[in-house]
Amino acid sequence: MFFRLGAVNAWRNLARSILAVVSMAVAAAFLTYTISLSRGYTHEAFSSFRQVLGGEIVVYAQKVQGEMPSGDSFWSFSRPTETPFTDLAVFHPEIFKQGYLDSSQSQTISPEHIKQLADESGVDGVSPVYRLPAFTMLSDQYRYQSDVRARDIQSELPINRPESLIYSGRWFVPEDEGQAVAVVSRLQELPPGVRSPEPGSQIILEFPSVKKDQFDQIYLDYSQPIHKKFSIIGNFVSPTREYSWQGDIDTQTEILYWWTNEIQIPYSTWLDIWREAAGELEYPVSQLILQSNDLTYLEDIVLNLVNNYPEYSFVSVPNQSTMAMERQLIEKFLAVPQSMVEASVQKVTQQGMAMDLRLPMMILVLLNAALLVAANMLIMINERKREMAILKSVGAKRIDITVMALTEALIIAIVGASIGFLFFRIPGALNQMTNSQGLITILQSVVVDLVQVLSATAAVSLLFGLIPAVKLAGMSVMNVLRSE
Repeated sequence: MFFRLGAVNAWRNLARSILAVVSMAVAAAFLTYTISLSRGYTHEAFSSFRQVLGGEIVVYAQKVQGEMPSGDSFWSFSRPTETPFTDLAVFHPEIFKQGYLDSSQSQTISPEHIKQLADESGVDGVSPVYRLPAFTMLSDQYRYQSDVRARDIQSELPINRPESLIYSGRWFVPEDEGQAVAVVSRLQELPPGVRSPEPGSQIILEFPSVKKDQFDQIYLDYSQPIHKKFSIIGNFVSPTREYSWQGDIDTQTEILYWWTNEIQIPYSTWLDIWREAAGELEYPVSQLILQSNDLTYLEDIVLNLVNNYPEYSFVSVPNQSTMAMERQLIEKFLAVPQSMVEASVQKVTQQGMAMDLRLPMMILVLLNAALLVAANMLIMINERKREMAILKSVGAKRIDITVMALTEALIIAIVGASIGFLFFRIPGALNQMTNSQGLITILQSVVVDLVQVLSATAAVSLLFGLIPAVKLAGMSVMNVLRSE
C-alpha cells in the first residue's frame, strides 16, 4: 500500500519535481550517449577517407601520440628523419619538424602482433601498409615527389576500395596484379603548369635502392635509382567536407578535397619493385590499416587495442581525418578568403593520446541529478509533515514511510531517465541499422542499454534519497503537531 501511495504521490507531484525529472533526464541522456552513440559511427561516415586509406583504424609502430608515463616507461625527445614506409609525414608532420616525445622503441610491427591483431574482437582484416618513396620524372632535371603505395586487390573489402571515388578511368581489377599500372589522385601538389596524369597517359617513376648500413639500419640510396614506366588507368577525387563562410551578400560554401601525390599500384607490382630495389631485405612493416565491418563501437575497439598493445599508436580513421582537416594538412582552399583560412588553421603540435573521460563525466552528471532528487525530497519533507504525522498516527511504521519516500524518488528518477534514454537511444539504434545489424541484435542492445541506464539512475537516486527518507520516517508525531 505504501509503495502504491509513493507512486501516486510522485505522479501528483511531477510538476513540482520537474527540475529533478529534467536533471535525471539529462543524466540518463549523457549516460545513453556514452554507451551507445559516442562509441561509433554510421556505416558511411568518413567513407572517402576510409576508401583512400583502406580501412577504419590506423596503426603506427612508433608511439607518436603523447600520453602520461606509466610504470617504468622511458621517455625521450627526438627529431627523426622522415620515414618512407608510413604516412606519418602527412598526418603528423610535427614529429619531423619540431621533434616529439617518444615512449616506445618500436620501429616495426612484428609478424606475431599482426596475427594477434587479426584475431582481436571487432577487427575483420589487417593490411600492412607497403610504401616506397619515388619521384615522377618530367625530364632529366624536372621531377616531383610521389610516394607509391601498394593496394592488395584480393584482400580489400568492397567498402575499402575507392571505386566510388573514381573520376575518370577505373580502379584495379585482379588481372592488373603484376602489371605496371597505377591510379592517382586528380588533385595533386604539382609544379606550376603541370597537370595530374590522366588515364591513358604514362609516367616514369624513379625509386631509390634500399640498403642496410654498418649498424644494420635501412637507408635509401638515391645514387643508384630504379626507373619504371607506368600506365595510368584511373583518376580519383576524395571529397572531405563542405566549408561555409559568410560572404558580402550571403553564406557561401566550397567543397574541399584531399590533395595527395600518393600513387596507388597493385601489390604484386609493388613487390617486384621492392625485390629489385632491396634484394633479399625484408620490408619493415611500420604501419597497418585495420578493417572493421561494423562501426557501431569503433572507438571502443580502438581503446581496447591501445590497452592491449601499448607499444604502438592506434587511431580511428574518423579521428585521424578530423585532426587532419582541423590542422589543414590535406586540403587546399581555393574559393575561401585567405583571411578566413589563416584564422581557422590550428597549430601543428604533437597530438596527445585522448583520455577516456566518459566515466568521470558520467559520474559527475549522475551525482548532480541525484543531489537534485535529494533536494526535492527535502523540500517534500517540509511540505508534507502533517501528512506524515497523520500516517504515523494511524499505524504507519518507519519502514513504511521510508519505502513511500524512496518510491517517490525512484519514480521521478525512472521517468526522467526514460525520457533521456529515448532521446539519445533512437539515434543510436539508427546508427546500428546503417551498419546492417539485425533487428533482434538492435533490440537486444537497446534492452541491455536500458537496463544499464535505469539501474544506474535508480541506484544513485535511492542512495541519495535514503537520508531524506530516513529523516522523514524518523519525525515524531507530537513534534510535528506541536510545530503546526
